[in-house]
Amino acid sequence: MSENPEFNIIANLETPESCLELRISCKNLAKMDICFPSDPLVVCQVFKEGVWQEFGRTEFIKNDSNPNFTTSFKLEYRFSDALPLKFHVYDIDDPTHSIEKADYIGSLETTLSEIVNAPSHVLERHLKNSKLSNPGIIRVVAEEVVDYKDILNFHLSGRDLKKPSFFSRCKFFYRISRFQDDGSYVLVHQSEVQHKSTNPGWSPASVPVVNICNGDYERPLLIEVMDWSRFGNHTLIGYCSTTISELSGNVGSELLLSNSNNKKGGIRGKIFVSACRIEKSDTFLDYLRAGAELSMTVAIDLSESNGKFADPTSLHFQSGTQYNYYQDAILSIGGILEPYDSDRKFPVYGFGAGLPGGANPPFFALNGNITQPEVIGARGIFNAYNNVVGNIVQTEPTLLAPLISSVCDKIEKGLAVPSVSGAQNYHILVIITDGQINDMEDTVKAVIRGSKLPLSIVIVGIGSNDFANMSILDADESILEANGVEAERDIVQFVPMNEFCDGDLTKLTSEVLREVPTQYLQYMKSRNIKPIPVIDHRRTSWRLY
Repeated sequence: MSENPEFNIIANLETPESCLELRISCKNLAKMDICFPSDPLVVCQVFKEGVWQEFGRTEFIKNDSNPNFTTSFKLEYRFSDALPLKFHVYDIDDPTHSIEKADYIGSLETTLSEIVNAPSHVLERHLKNSKLSNPGIIRVVAEEVVDYKDILNFHLSGRDLKKPSFFSRCKFFYRISRFQDDGSYVLVHQSEVQHKSTNPGWSPASVPVVNICNGDYERPLLIEVMDWSRFGNHTLIGYCSTTISELSGNVGSELLLSNSNNKKGGIRGKIFVSACRIEKSDTFLDYLRAGAELSMTVAIDLSESNGKFADPTSLHFQSGTQYNYYQDAILSIGGILEPYDSDRKFPVYGFGAGLPGGANPPFFALNGNITQPEVIGARGIFNAYNNVVGNIVQTEPTLLAPLISSVCDKIEKGLAVPSVSGAQNYHILVIITDGQINDMEDTVKAVIRGSKLPLSIVIVGIGSNDFANMSILDADESILEANGVEAERDIVQFVPMNEFCDGDLTKLTSEVLREVPTQYLQYMKSRNIKPIPVIDHRRTSWRLY
């Protein structure tokens, strides 16, 4: 899932001298699995305010000892600040991508200043791990960012691609790399895999120009078409060199693919350019400046699988001396989202429990008023939760679909009322749960319905139960689908809280809310909703003397 660059910049009160984009690759990573290469992921940290803080993670790549990660990170650069950095490489085997269950490969500790002062801003070092003699090599490339709003929209397809062997099943994808000052190439974009065709039609792509060529439209780009392998040893079909200017000027034309390593020689296929244009893209901050509001609904899992309320081992146990994980999540996430809603009123629901009178609805208002379930601010959510614990009857099964469907109903009702300013507003459903639900099929259908609405769903996993269902809803690796109907976009972000149990909840909120700006922009763009132009009347009275 792509990220809005503005939310990857580490902020500082001082004016930065520049903004740098970091890209990461590795070579010869140690093999942590018996049969296959490692499945690497890199966790990035910066030393700020006396502590190490995570500022991002790369994507997870399966079975690759020499990964080129497409995820990039942007840091503000100041000459007076060395900015210590750490890069931790892990082998991920757990389907939830949990770092706790991953194998540690090695780390690099450096500074942004050291990266900038390396030749061509390329730092290559051996990873360190006291338990491994040769964990591998990490390469960090830094480049100054010149612009954020230009978006390259392009659509490529393959034609007459040559199968690498008679038995090949034709699983083709392409990747784009850009030329670096040191003569190497760095991966900047990769398509999905298309199956069973030598004429694959890959999905249209929208990528920030800074990611593709850093604003240099004449910068050499390398397009490679690969035959995918589940073991990670993908086969090169052919490649071609081009530039953004050339692609834009060759819409409706074909680029020829060659492969000097193939004994048969000749043309190995073609890339057809059906679209390529550059547009100025509205940013998340443009919408906020135009008055867009983010409204939040909170749903809390009170089911029996969390443990009995009075049991000290229960996830809901309230000791009176320290907050439980539910309380921590409510305050940290609610505190971040509260300022984006002008009236700061948030509907709060519980699910997985019955009411004192014997009723057992799929969900209920924590304040006891189902027609007006709103409370004021994050502290109101916190108090409503505290008051209900111990005063309800925990039940099973745990149903999530009715709650998501109810939120969708309210959003659709609001959209039915024409409003210029309301069209750019957005909704966030925060679900705090131990992950045990009993209506997965209906929940998937409800999420697919929500993908067509101005909605993001944030799921915070509490405890150490099996979160496999939550990872499926997150849909990072495949589009959510039910009965032949696919989600219009990925709207779910799942984060297990036990990965952030070191007391620094800023990391939790950063990870939980990381994808919301991108999901917001995806929806607005798909509906052609532009930010309402802002007229600053103060400008008419400005004078120069």
